[in-house]
Amino acid sequence: LGANIACCAYILGVVVPTNAYVTPGITAAARNPPVFAASKSGDVPAGFSTNSAQFEMQELRANLNTIVERDIPPILLSEPKRDELMSYCGAVISDFQKRLDEDAGVQGGWRTAVSNAMMGKHILPNSPGFGEAQARAETLAGSRWKLAFSTEGTVLSQLPRGANVVLDFLDERSLEYKLVFKNDPKSWFTLDDIVATSSYTVNEADNPGLVTFTYEKVTADVFGGNTIPVGLFGMLKGQTNFIYPAYYDGNIWVEYGIAPDGEEYYSIFVQVKK
Repeated sequence: LGANIACCAYILGVVVPTNAYVTPGITAAARNPPVFAASKSGDVPAGFSTNSAQFEMQELRANLNTIVERDIPPILLSEPKRDELMSYCGAVISDFQKRLDEDAGVQGGWRTAVSNAMMGKHILPNSPGFGEAQARAETLAGSRWKLAFSTEGTVLSQLPRGANVVLDFLDERSLEYKLVFKNDPKSWFTLDDIVATSSYTVNEADNPGLVTFTYEKVTADVFGGNTIPVGLFGMLKGQTNFIYPAYYDGNIWVEYGIAPDGEEYYSIFVQVKK
């Protein structure tokens, strides 16, 4: 999300280099996200039929549902809450990747399981996630995702107060990347949202699950519905962006990335109704 938020920050008058963040999924480190410490629920033999992070997943889902239902922007979460969510997320990702690794007998490993889930080709009962929770959508196409949590520095420092990110997958080839602003009558800011209509692909080969999307048209909705083009303000047609997954189950989607300073960050999207 770094490059996207940086471009949006430029539109809002905050100067941030558009190449401030490397593209996740391209470097060797991004291809191999670190495995977190084992779940506090205890060590369990590997295998996708065993889930050792049920408690953490339950707590993570409950917290994310509350954040989304109350429409709390990621930047407004307290540091203790972010630490709590990251501890749950770490246990979930570690358990997920270990259980769905090739060493556990899953062909193609967890990356292929993620790619299959995104494309509607599940190789496991229900979703590849936890607690036999059925995924809301069989594919990314037709789904909508809202950013609920992030440890990414650009998100926490440059995302305008009250703003949030929404990914709206229109079909198998098109999506809308949206920066949505809350309607605050006390604010001078009259921008409702910035929408980048984009084409996208899901990698199923050398980097399974990597979502690549390219801006085709960028507009802003202002003054109660007037749409204007904003390509000259930083979000340019032809700009390519990446989302590299560390976890995906059709309800929760965790992105992993690395900043130029070596910072590893995670962002969590939750699927919401259209």
